[in-house]
Amino acid sequence: MFILTNASFTVGVISAGIGLLVFAANGGAFEFIAYGFRRFFSLFQRDPTRVRFRTYADYHAYRNEQPDHPFLFLIIVGALFIGLSMIFLAVYYNNIPAK
Repeated sequence: MFILTNASFTVGVISAGIGLLVFAANGGAFEFIAYGFRRFFSLFQRDPTRVRFRTYADYHAYRNEQPDHPFLFLIIVGALFIGLSMIFLAVYYNNIPAK
């Protein structure tokens, strides 16, 4: 039971964590990093003056037009696995022989 508890808790935390990261990315938490990398790598182009987004405001407007990525299923599945691990933990603690 303890191995099942650890396995389901690990899967749940990873799934919910990825869902929360996608939620944060949809909100624009990492836009400045992506824009910075785009600008940095545009310096190595053949013509560095020809860039797609001249300012961060242009990039931000472009990102707001893009559809958001779904994330709710990851958080729900992660919560279900964490709940399942709590059930396994309760069963494990109830079946420990008394000393």
